[in-house]
Amino acid sequence: MSTFLGEQCRKYRKILGITQEELAEKMNTTPQTISNYERMGIKDVDVENEISSILGVDLSEETEENGLADLVREVCCLNM
Repeated sequence: MSTFLGEQCRKYRKILGITQEELAEKMNTTPQTISNYERMGIKDVDVENEISSILGVDLSEETEENGLADLVREVCCLNM
């Protein structure tokens, strides 16, 4: 099983400055579940869609079109 989606989740969560605890709370689950997703991958498409929606990115895409540049600019502006 590929861990690509879990790695994407971790990457974008960290870029946004969201903790595993915060993401877990938004998903009504536990931080351990988020940790498992990030380490072992996301197997459920509904979970992938929920995380994508919360983070505002498509976890299955690894392109500039994913909005990473816009996301980084937005986060940087919020931290100013």
